[in-house]
Amino acid sequence: MQNNVSDETNTKTAVRLYRDVTKKFSFTTGKVLGITVKADSYLAALNTGIKISFAIKNPSKNKIKAVSFKVNGESVSNMVTLNKSDATVTASVSRSGYAGGKTVAGIATVTMATGESYSSTFSVKTLESYENKIGKFLNDSRWRKGTPWGKSTKSKLGGSWYQCAAYAYDFSKYVFNKNPNSTGKDKPISIDNGITKNIRRGDVIKIIYNGDVHWFVVLDRNENKLKTADANWPVNGKGTRRVRIDWGNFVIDGNRIIVMNLDGGCAKSTSLKVFHLYKK
Repeated sequence: MQNNVSDETNTKTAVRLYRDVTKKFSFTTGKVLGITVKADSYLAALNTGIKISFAIKNPSKNKIKAVSFKVNGESVSNMVTLNKSDATVTASVSRSGYAGGKTVAGIATVTMATGESYSSTFSVKTLESYENKIGKFLNDSRWRKGTPWGKSTKSKLGGSWYQCAAYAYDFSKYVFNKNPNSTGKDKPISIDNGITKNIRRGDVIKIIYNGDVHWFVVLDRNENKLKTADANWPVNGKGTRRVRIDWGNFVIDGNRIIVMNLDGGCAKSTSLKVFHLYKK
């Protein structure tokens, strides 16, 4: 026997990294049960995920056999974490890899020991992943490879930053809504001083070499080699300063960064800060 119960859906946008859609309802099967189904979209590292929570208040202590979920028609019941007591049953499941900005829908079902089952539908619009935002940033005419970006170039997003720092700030703001120099709500997740082992895609790095300060963005890492994006750099050592997006401009050497493609060859960093902008 299948009993479908519906009610109003209250949608809110959380302050931080997820949106949720919550359904609350009660139904009668001899005695009253109260059920809450909650679907969240969250950012799992650079990708998008969802978490579905199912809480059942069971004051009548009716025997509950199982709770199951389907997401976009696919059963994810084998991934459910289920905690049962005489008074309450809670269940949850988390999955990542969903496309950003899409609606994910599903159904949650509770099955009683008597064989009766009760279900509720849910849906949630997923957040746009950081991975998608990085791609959009790099393809935007304001920041794409080859864009002129010299000593007088200021942040395109309103920050009081210039030159290479402006490019790094715009990346941080556009993709992660972070400010590398902030100590407030938009501060980095963490900062490594003089340590290179944790450098990863999405980091912003500030170095000092030969007395000069330079900021750049990490797009990929292959052992000690980095793919980076930066600005205010003369292409081939001369001419108009532009945005560069390439492998090989910066290389990790122990806990230092080697700056390549200088007029005089290369130079090692004497100071290094790595700004991590998302939770791994």
